[in-house]
Amino acid sequence: MSTGIERARGLERDGIATDRARWNLSTPVLYEEAVRRDEGLIAADGPLACRTGQHTGRSPNDKFVVREPFSEANIAWGKVNRPMEAAQFDVLHRDLLGSLDGKDLFVLDCFAGADPKYRLAVRIINEFAWHNLFCRNLFIDDPAAAQAASPQFTVIDAPNFKADPKRHGTNSEVVIAVNFAKKLVLVGGSSYAGEMKKSIFSVLNYLLPLQNVLPMHCSANVGASGDVALFFGLSGTGKTTLSSDPERMLICDDEHGWSDRGVFNF
Repeated sequence: MSTGIERARGLERDGIATDRARWNLSTPVLYEEAVRRDEGLIAADGPLACRTGQHTGRSPNDKFVVREPFSEANIAWGKVNRPMEAAQFDVLHRDLLGSLDGKDLFVLDCFAGADPKYRLAVRIINEFAWHNLFCRNLFIDDPAAAQAASPQFTVIDAPNFKADPKRHGTNSEVVIAVNFAKKLVLVGGSSYAGEMKKSIFSVLNYLLPLQNVLPMHCSANVGASGDVALFFGLSGTGKTTLSSDPERMLICDDEHGWSDRGVFNF
């Protein structure tokens, strides 16, 4: 893994004109970069503390799914799945990429989905080092496999980019736009790192049922005999607490898939 700028590995594939992309940095290096760039402070006993500004949680009213023939028939359109026209997405995509030209960027190749049969190869491109560190902690880190695999979905995260509702068809300066045809997620205007996590979970919620896998918002643990228990509930209702059992092994405390091979965490 590199700890410096890789001029031989640009982001031309992703349409970003910069030779300052840093790929697959280690956790210590990203920690140091975040502090050096004044993205966060070192709190007592060492954790990195970062402010997300105005947005301390997700912005569900600013999330859109691009309406296009590839996925249109499989999506329940409405308040949760707000449509964005493909032409608006293309303008948004072009403007957001332009805002990243020449910038220092942090790139992570990783996976979502612990079962190798159903895992999704993801490329995360970040404007902030701490956002890249967030994704390194959250997603599955298998550097050799990830670098050998072609990304099946890409997330481009630009917190400093501000969307224009008149130009881009958004509700505000914040935008999270998912395009299944282009296998691309754009995040702009929000420093809340959880938008990247939830976007990829949404992608898996779309892709996995098409492979006869049930996506579940639940925690899960497993007993010594291989019996799995699932704990369903909305965020903050106790899934983590209930699944933390000294007699059973925790699979994960938030998002899972259930296939004919078993239960696996995202």
